[in-house]
Amino acid sequence: MIDAQDSVKVDDAVATRLKLLWSIARPTDSVLVDVPRLQATLIEATLSLLRPLALFYHALTLVNPPEALKGYLVGLSLLA
Repeated sequence: MIDAQDSVKVDDAVATRLKLLWSIARPTDSVLVDVPRLQATLIEATLSLLRPLALFYHALTLVNPPEALKGYLVGLSLLA
């Protein structure tokens, strides 16, 4: 989960892009102020989507998942 105390420095270009996307997705809401938390949430959500997809792809094709996703999948019997 995302911890409120884990503040990560966000690159200015990434922060600008996230603020732009926020203003497009939620035009009636207030300005985005917690960019690091949004970035951490997006990373966590992306990985939680890609990990099961990598396992499914591995089950179909026997192609190993990328290194970035292996930490989560190593304990599973299909990849051990």
